[in-house]
Amino acid sequence: MMRYLVGEIDEVFCYEAQRQFTSDQTTCPDVTAMAVKFANGAAGTMSCVSSLAATDGFSNVLDITFDDKYLRWSIGSVVVKHEGKENEVSGDATFKSADHAFVEAVRLTDQSLILSNYEEGLRTVAVTLAAAESARRNAPVQVAELLEG
Repeated sequence: MMRYLVGEIDEVFCYEAQRQFTSDQTTCPDVTAMAVKFANGAAGTMSCVSSLAATDGFSNVLDITFDDKYLRWSIGSVVVKHEGKENEVSGDATFKSADHAFVEAVRLTDQSLILSNYEEGLRTVAVTLAAAESARRNAPVQVAELLEG
């Protein structure tokens, strides 16, 4: 979503930790903090925290701020604040699970069920892999390194 709304990501710096899950439960980090540098000069952050409590549900939120304006995207709505007024853009929209759509597209071999093409998916995976590599190196990673290889 960050790439879609802001543009291509050039560089990633990521920290990861395993704090809630034990290594016999998973090898995947349960806490991630990532800073990104966009090609257009913008900077962004993303944090992910897994919780053991089943009642916590899923909370995917994207906030974009600029001066006195902001956009907040979440699973159930999009809220925009501009010129001091806050508007909910799509509160009544029904959002399908991205995972469900992907599984159905594979199961039915129907690419039209996915809203992204292969190249866009590859660019997003490159950002994800750059984050993992950054956490491993404890240093910034250029996304292009992963697209060129």
